[in-house]
Formats: sequence, structure tokens, C-alpha cells
Amino acid sequence: MEKKKEIIHQQEIPAKVTQGVNQVTIEFSEEIPKSAVREQVESCKANTCTCCSPEFKEKVDGFEMIEKNNSVDVKIKGSISVDEVKENLISCAPKLKDKKK
Repeated sequence: MEKKKEIIHQQEIPAKVTQGVNQVTIEFSEEIPKSAVREQVESCKANTCTCCSPEFKEKVDGFEMIEKNNSVDVKIKGSISVDEVKENLISCAPKLKDKKK
């Protein structure tokens, strides 16, 4: 099993972030419960989250969750970069890490 981790501003994030065409995919590690990711994505979709900057929200066209056996991926669609997603992920990460399995 591959451990998915990113180091962003000296913080370890239990996810791998990759660029696609008009989207960025976040592959969360199995240690983050699907329910925590789902809750965060719903908050981002509803514009009730505190992690996404106004500039980031303007660039996002939508979110898609892909549930796997033991983990979840989130596709963020729009004209955004990996770096922009990582910057916003830092704000969400403490909430997700608090809900680790």
C-alpha cells in the first residue's frame, strides 16, 4: 500500500495532489476517513468552508468525490493549479488530520 503524503510549508499532508486537464486530483491516504473528506467537500461545495480563499472559489467549477475501497479521491474542476490546491489544502488539513482513523 502506497502512503500518500505531501509536505507543504513543513506540514505533512496525508494526500497526493496531481494536475490534470482543467482539474486537480487529491488522492487522500487511507488514514483519513471518507466521512471527514465528504464533510469537507460538502462544506466547500456550499461555500461554507473556511479553507478556500475567495480567489480559489472563483476558479473552481466543481468538486467530484471518487470513493475507493479504503480511501477517497477528490477532483477539483476548474482553471486551478496544484500549488493553489495545496495552499487551500493546508487550511483544511488540520480538520481532516484531527479525524484520522
